[in-house]
Parts: sequence; C-alpha cells; structure tokens
Amino acid sequence: MRSEIEALIALYRLQDSVRLLGERLDVAALLPGLDAFVLSSVNEGLPLALLEAMACGRPAVVTDVGAAAAVVGHDRAGLVVPPKDADALADAVTGLLRDRRLAARLGGTGRRLVEERYDLRETVASYLALCRGIA
Repeated sequence: MRSEIEALIALYRLQDSVRLLGERLDVAALLPGLDAFVLSSVNEGLPLALLEAMACGRPAVVTDVGAAAAVVGHDRAGLVVPPKDADALADAVTGLLRDRRLAARLGGTGRRLVEERYDLRETVASYLALCRGIA
C-alpha cells in the first residue's frame, strides 16, 4: 500500500512530517528515538513490537484488540483506544505528545512491566513447562 500512503501524505502535505522507512533490520536502534509507539491493529495477539517498544521506555497507544490492551492497561503503560476509531487514536497520540510528563510516566511503567513479566529466562521456563504438560 506504499503508493496509496504516499498519495495521502502528499494530499495532506505531510512530506516534512512523515517518513516511510520501509523494512528495517535496525528497529532496536530506532525505538529510543520515538516519542510514542502506536499499534493501530484491528486483529492482534501479543505483538513483540509492543514489548520491544515498552522495553525501550516508549509510551504506547494501542487498540483494544488481542493482548495489547491487557499488557498496556489504559493509563498504566500507555493508552487504549477502540479499534478502527481514527479520532480516538489521534486524540490519544496528540495527548501523549502534548503531555511529556504523562508520556514519561507511562513509558517508565512499560519498561518495568516488560522487565518484570517478560524476562527471557522466565519466558523460556514457562514455554518449557507448557511443553512438558502437553507431552
């Protein structure tokens, strides 16, 4: 959909504000530079991209689909909006960009949540326990 997105960027004269980076292999290097992480999915499980952004202390705006909303928890590590509600998504993102104190608090909470709940050793141990229970 790149050409359609580029047309919208031109239509709304956003060339100076929007960059389409394409596929990147250096996402970890880009995440710390974000003011906020936005996940506008209409269908989702538990996206690794969300956990990576939270691990970098980025406040998140997510749609209420899959596990994303449960992980973020409204006003805990980010903001949750209804899926397919562009106005609510825009309002949430704008609110975070305007309230740096809130963004910092949500980002810090997100980082702590990832450290506490998604530690690599504990995650691997949980998977192994699950596999042992199935076998």
